[in-house]
Amino acid sequence: MTESDELIVAIRAKAPGETVVLRVRTGEQERDVRVVLDEATSE
Repeated sequence: MTESDELIVAIRAKAPGETVVLRVRTGEQERDVRVVLDEATSE
């Protein structure tokens, strides 16, 4: 994904508690990061 809107749509299609893998690119390097989704809380 190259646009932040694409990421938002993809994340909203998942449920809290699901694990997603994000591939992060910094310059020429890439790495995979596992993220467990949580519910948003309002404060």
